[in-house]
Amino acid sequence: MAPDSHQDLVHLLRFGHGCDALGRGTDRGQSLKRDARSRQAFDRLGHGRAAAFGVLRVGANPGARRLAARLVAAFCLRHPGSQVGLHVAGREEGVERLLSGKDDLCLRPASEDRSGLEANPVAAELVHHAPAGHPLANARAIALASLAPEGLVLREPGSDPREALLAAFAAVGISPAIRAQLSSDETVAEAIAAGLGIGLLPEGEAHSLSRAGAIFALDVQGFPLRREWSITRLRAVRLSSSAELFLREAVEGAEGLRTPSGRQPLPA
Repeated sequence: MAPDSHQDLVHLLRFGHGCDALGRGTDRGQSLKRDARSRQAFDRLGHGRAAAFGVLRVGANPGARRLAARLVAAFCLRHPGSQVGLHVAGREEGVERLLSGKDDLCLRPASEDRSGLEANPVAAELVHHAPAGHPLANARAIALASLAPEGLVLREPGSDPREALLAAFAAVGISPAIRAQLSSDETVAEAIAAGLGIGLLPEGEAHSLSRAGAIFALDVQGFPLRREWSITRLRAVRLSSSAELFLREAVEGAEGLRTPSGRQPLPA
């Protein structure tokens, strides 16, 4: 498991059962049925003994590593006997690991289609954040136009979240002030915390700084955006029982969190 992902996973397991949010959007009966099916499937793996079926191997694109860590943590909490390895890799390496059998599943951008791979959609939300003490921190239903003069901290040119945000401004005829262009979500988060400006962040990336009170999520009209990821597998290869269970639970959990009608999802 890559170091960053290992730290994310340890943090999620230590701090709560708040990571087990995959059942949102389903009623109690559906949740109980799904949990029962999951337990039955896991029992068939060897009564919770990981040695009976080996380690589930999950890969993730760097941008999806925190979403992957949450999914892995939730799976391990539901199935205490499971063992899961999480490896963070670039897009091409992630595909190579699937093709070579090093990983069973991989979280990749939903917009990327590859022959021989089957994609199963999941998503993560992108939310505007501001530094502690910002005048808009406690405002409600903020108009997007109100953010234009504030100074934005954006990802690099060509990044889908950046382009989607700029397109939203263009749709209302506004050109926002751009204060910084950075190459990763981590650096955007740190820049916001340092007071450089307002930025758009995945929920997972903002978690630790939000908990520390360094940044605050803003209630902006028309947001959050949905950044689309998929859990990818080899179409021609039969999954292990543990991989099949992980995939089914992740996809079923995402079904209750689909983008509302009329709001377009954002490609990863």
